[in-house]
Amino acid sequence: MTSVLSGSTPECKTRAIPFMCLYLFGLCTNELPIEPTVAECENLKDSLCKKEWKLIHDIGFGNLLPDCSLLSATRQGSCSSDTQNQSQGKVLWPNKNIVH
Repeated sequence: MTSVLSGSTPECKTRAIPFMCLYLFGLCTNELPIEPTVAECENLKDSLCKKEWKLIHDIGFGNLLPDCSLLSATRQGSCSSDTQNQSQGKVLWPNKNIVH
């Protein structure tokens, strides 16, 4: 991702990297996830990082980018522990179907 952003505007870089980290990994604070919103996603996709978003799709990594319409309008949700997966050594990221 950072190599795609190497020729980007400073505004795209400073917004895209934290956005993707939050999207891919989430962040739990006081049992509430901090995740990107629809507006942040659409702003990057349609404005700040439009050429980079297209390039990521063109080189075959579009599956790493979110479908903006599926994100929350506001920062909401919950982080819960899944004891069965934790006992098997798996960590589930909040509100994602990603097993690490």
